[in-house]
Amino acid sequence: MKKILIMLLLWLSVACLNAQTDAPRLRFGITTSPAISWLKGADKNVESGKVRAGFEYGLLLDINLSDKHQNYMISTGITGLLAGGNAIYDTLILPFDSVGYRNDIDARFKMQYVNIPISLKLKTNQIGYITYFGQIGFVTGFRVGARVDSEELTYENAKLIKDNETVFKAPLFALGLTVGGGIEYALNDRTALLLGVNFVNNFTNGVKVQTEDKDKQAFKYVVLRAGILF
Repeated sequence: MKKILIMLLLWLSVACLNAQTDAPRLRFGITTSPAISWLKGADKNVESGKVRAGFEYGLLLDINLSDKHQNYMISTGITGLLAGGNAIYDTLILPFDSVGYRNDIDARFKMQYVNIPISLKLKTNQIGYITYFGQIGFVTGFRVGARVDSEELTYENAKLIKDNETVFKAPLFALGLTVGGGIEYALNDRTALLLGVNFVNNFTNGVKVQTEDKDKQAFKYVVLRAGILF
């Protein structure tokens, strides 16, 4: 019995030492971050308009890839994104209009996405209170809301849904490349303030025009990341 107790005490001592030296495998966080977004047309008929202010908020998760260090991580989470952009069309053929076409149309889009990012996060060792990091990966987005305003087309906060009567359609799925970097400022042993910037370059179309020309535009946006990691 004594041997078992001694072995158990030794095992607990080693476990405690390991818990003190091993880096935490998971770090959770929250973010509330301003963003700016715009539309980039893939056709000569479409010009990019003004950038629009947006906002991102949600939960963050860093998964440590090492038991002893925190230099290599998989960064993911789930966030909500409010974004948008302007697009200017030289000519649009309108299937629902008696005239048949319109010129110089300015359309302002307001979009809402639920995003699931996944990226490789590379960090330096802590220097004073600060740790520097860079990351690269992908963002998968699911459109949950889409509206458009256009004086030329008499659209006012019109929904972009599957069965609508606008000439625009908002695809459900989005996929983009994300790159970014920033700092983590240690507040104590486990809690850190997160500050950084992320650029997302979507490959997929954010807006499609339901005409013969089938003009397409993709959303690009920059997030000025702010948050807290625990």
